[in-house]
Amino acid sequence: MVGIKRIFLYSILLMACGKSRESLVQYRDGRQLLTVNETDTEGNRITLPDVKLIAPDTIEIGEDFLAKIFLEGSDQKFVVAFAHCDSVASQLIDTATYRIDGCQAKLFEEDDTVQIAFRPQHEGNKTFGPVKIITKDSNKILRSIDYSFDYVVVQGDTL
Repeated sequence: MVGIKRIFLYSILLMACGKSRESLVQYRDGRQLLTVNETDTEGNRITLPDVKLIAPDTIEIGEDFLAKIFLEGSDQKFVVAFAHCDSVASQLIDTATYRIDGCQAKLFEEDDTVQIAFRPQHEGNKTFGPVKIITKDSNKILRSIDYSFDYVVVQGDTL
C-alpha cells in the first residue's frame, strides 16, 4: 500500500515538473509587449486579419474626407486604434486601459470600425498613417497592425 502511494506521488510530481512550452507573450508591470503580432503564443505563424478601407481616393481641398477602416477574415477582434505613434523597437500596451506610451491620438471607433475625418488643405498625393490597430484574440493576447492609405487632394472643380 505504501508503494502505491509513493508511485502515485512520484507520478504527480513528474507531471507537475514536466516541461511545457513557454509562452512568447511578455509582460512588464501589467503591460504586454507587442511582440507576437504575427505569431501565436508558441511562435507559430497566424492568419492576420485583412484590413479593409472605405474611402474616396480623390478629394477636393476643403471638402470633408471620411475614411472607415475595419477588419475581416480572422478571429481577432478590434480593440482600439491610434495615430501619431513613436517608432520604438518594443511597444508596451496597458492591458486594462489599452493605452500605448508614445501614441498621441486615439482614433474614433464605432461598431468595430475606425472612422477618420478631416478637411485637406493642400493639394497633392498624400498618405495617412500609419494607423496602429490593436486587436485581441480569443486567448486575450493583444496584437498590433500598422496600416496606411493613400489619397489625392485636388483643387475644387477638377473632379
